[in-house]
Amino acid sequence: MLKYEVPVIFGVLTTDNFIQAEERVGGKHGHKGKQAAETALRMIQLAL
Repeated sequence: MLKYEVPVIFGVLTTDNFIQAEERVGGKHGHKGKQAAETALRMIQLAL
């Protein structure tokens, strides 16, 4: 990000089964996709 002034985030979900995947889209672990999107928006704000 510092070199090219382009926000960069990296998020990988490793799940062993469908139940774990469901938990990461609104279950006890929160919505990980939403968290990744919010992180991207924060990075953009920092770049401005």
